[in-house]
Formats: sequence, C-alpha cells, structure tokens
Amino acid sequence: MKNILFVSLPKVETTFPPGAIAVLSSVAHQHGYESQVFDYNLDLFKSLDEQSWAELEAWNTLASLQISTDLETKIKDIFQTQLKQHLTPSTEYVCFSVFSYFSNRIADRVLTWYKEICNIPTIVGGSGISTDYDQNHHEIFGNYLIKKNLATFVVFGEGELAFDSILTGKFDYPGINCNNPVQIDDLSSLPIPSYKCFDMSAYQNKKILVTSSRGCVRNCTFCDIDLTWPKFKFRKADNVVEEIKKHFYDYGITEFEFTDSLINGSVPNFAEFNKQLLHAKQQDPALEPIRYQGQFICRPKEQQKEHVYELMHLAGCSMLITGIESFSNNVRTHMGKKFSNQDIDYHFEQCAKWGISNVVLMIVGYPTETLQDHQENLEAIKRYKTYADMSTIFMIRWGITMHLYEHTPIMNMLDTLDISIYNDIKYDSIYSWTAGSNPTNTLQERIRRRLEIHELCVELGYPMPRVREELYILKNLAEKCHELKAKKLFQLRTN
Repeated sequence: MKNILFVSLPKVETTFPPGAIAVLSSVAHQHGYESQVFDYNLDLFKSLDEQSWAELEAWNTLASLQISTDLETKIKDIFQTQLKQHLTPSTEYVCFSVFSYFSNRIADRVLTWYKEICNIPTIVGGSGISTDYDQNHHEIFGNYLIKKNLATFVVFGEGELAFDSILTGKFDYPGINCNNPVQIDDLSSLPIPSYKCFDMSAYQNKKILVTSSRGCVRNCTFCDIDLTWPKFKFRKADNVVEEIKKHFYDYGITEFEFTDSLINGSVPNFAEFNKQLLHAKQQDPALEPIRYQGQFICRPKEQQKEHVYELMHLAGCSMLITGIESFSNNVRTHMGKKFSNQDIDYHFEQCAKWGISNVVLMIVGYPTETLQDHQENLEAIKRYKTYADMSTIFMIRWGITMHLYEHTPIMNMLDTLDISIYNDIKYDSIYSWTAGSNPTNTLQERIRRRLEIHELCVELGYPMPRVREELYILKNLAEKCHELKAKKLFQLRTN
C-alpha cells in the first residue's frame, strides 16, 4: 500500500497527539494511503535536557536570535536519523505541519536538512505558513519556502480540501503554492479525524483534539486569527457529538480538548451540543466518563445564562481555557474583549458553583497598560485567590510579555499609539517596542511587571505552568536589552 509520512514540528504540545495530522490522515485514507507519523516535536522533548529544551524554546519563540552550534547539530542528527527510520519504499509524500509562527524557524532548518538526504515530494502546511517568517526576513513564510525551493507543495490556509486536491493530482486548488486560500464553508462535511496512525501510549495524556468551529466572533487587537479564518464557522452539534462517540468507541478515549478559538462562539449551538452529549450519555451509560475542555470567552450574564453552565457541567465540561488577558477593564476595552469586571466575577461564580476549572490566559504589558492597570492585575490576583484555592482557577498563564507581530489589528495602530520597534537591538524586535502614547511601558518595565506578578502568584500559591521556560526567555530578553541589568532583576524564587 502507498504511504504518507506526517512530521510534527515544534512548537506544539507534547502530551497528546497533534490533531492536524489526524485530520489529514483521514483525508489520505480516503485516497488509499496508509499514514505514518514522525513526531519530531515529541522526540526532541524526550531527547533534550531541560536547559537545551529551554534554549530551543527561546529560539522558536523569537526571544533569542540563534541557538548554539552544539544544539543545532544534535537536533539535526535526531531529525535525519529518525526520518530515515520512518521512510519506506512506498512513501509517496512527506508532510510537515507548521503549527504557528513559533514553528517557522525550526521548519526552515528541518526542510533544509530534509533535502540533504531525501527527494520524496513534500507538502507543507499549517497556520505558520501564512505568517511572517520572523523579524529578520520580513516576508510570508510560505512565500519564503517557495522562493527557496524548500517544499514541493506549500498549502496556505485550511488544509483539508487543498490536501485532497493534491492527492488527486489537481494542483490548482486555491491556497496551493499561492497565498489565495478560500475558507471551507461546511465544516460538518469534512471526514472525522483518524488516530489509527498514532502510538497513543507514547503520549502522557490520553486525550484527543476536536474541532467544532473555526474563526472567532471577536477581533482582538493582539490576535491574527482572521489571517486564516476571516469568518466564524461552526459544525452542527450532532456532528460533533458523533465524532466524540466514535473516538470513544474506537480508542476508548474519554478526554477531549476543543481546538476552537472559543467553544461558545455560538451560544445556542454550544448549548445544543451540551444537550446532545448529555442525551448520548443517558442513552449509553458507558459514555458517562467523557469529559471535555476548550477555549472559552467570558460573556455577560444575559448572553451566557446559568442554565448553560449547568448543561456544561452535566455534559462533562471539566475545564475552560479562558482568555481574560487583563483584569483592567480599560485594557480589555482597547483589546476588543467586550466583557466587564462584573462579567469576570459572574463567570468565576458560575464555574465555582458547577465545578468547572479554568486555565486563565493573561497578557502583561499591553501597549495601553499603565502602572494603574498593572496594579489592578495585582489586586485581582489577591481578590481571586479563593478561586485558585478551590481550583476554579486551575492555573494562570502570564506568558512572556506583550509582543507585536504582523497581521494583527494592533499593527494597524502603530501611528495612533506612536509605537516604535527597535530594529537596532540585535534580537527579534517583536518584544522590543515602546509606545509614545504610554512611554513608561518600556521593555524593562514590562519585564519588571511580569516578574512582580510572578512573585505574587508564587506567594499566593497560584499554579503556573512553564515557569522555568518563561523565566529563561525573560532572562534572555533582559540580557540582550541595552537598558537592563539582568542580574538585579532575576534574584527571585522560581519554585
């Protein structure tokens, strides 16, 4: 049987199988292909020590300009050695998944290393294809790959129908080797993803990704989702429930995570999904252990009534990844979040009542963030400690600091906010900017605020993931910034 090899690149989660490959594997199966998976992302995570992984992470996230020669030699050897072991005489295509702009640098290296040892046609796709490469190249990454002849086919935009066209020998579908993609209208018509090609025992979490919508109902200033999905589209509720049931019956999976930018983009459809999943459990008690989590938008009480939270609880919602971004109403208003501090209170109250945990996503140093806004973040951390103690706030993610990148609405506000980007600093400038409209919010000050928040969260016992990796990146930024003396800033606890 003819084969396709799928390669997963950093930077993506390592604890569960990548969903994009499962989607395309299902398409490949329709055309008589057997799928194989080379999870290079996972192999690196298992092969590198903590310091090397942190160094790779800083480079991938554009916080450092380069990686050491020793590390590059090691990861190249891992790639080429493992690739040879995965290729077979019947492999017809090798497909690379570039998840985001944080995968672009490693994708460039990997595709170069690939050409040194293999000439099997390649298909490269993912959201990272449509983003700028990095601050040193100033061009769309997909166009860069085409210009450098690093891929046979580059797929811009959504991949399912373009991939289907390539496998049938039709290479003129929008988005193939041209940045002219069209958005898929009917998501319910796509095949259910297949995980048969994965060794599920290799992953720490026995969890499967599900997509019920694409796009977003907001247009937040810091987000580039419109680049890939300009319109919000969602699947029918019964179609999503059928997929979850199939994965349960086929693989025994009871944990599901939605890839949606927000699972409650359509509140009526989301409520219907919960009703139908609850009904399925009532019809077959074996389905009762099924739990799900997904990204969620805070909404006013009149839009997201209490009965919706009750349905979520009964259907098996265990966790929400909630983009609060800032506890300052002024900052959120500028972002375009469209919910108030009272709405946040209501959301946490309902989640506490119905036993739903939250991973809270935050941004430090947004361009309009003042010292007073920062103080509001600190006060909210103290105020919401009770919710952290009872795991309603399961963890809080503060990231690095606010960074700027192309194709986001904030980049159209450079003149309005008088934002300057320091290209003379010899590392990636997405972190190194100032706003004349808010001149005290310098990189030095943003790092100081981030560390102050870290200290307070440690003191109050808030769980925070990836602390060491994030502090390593902050340290890297501080050491390369002309304004800072990093040694003074980094005398703090990290555990």
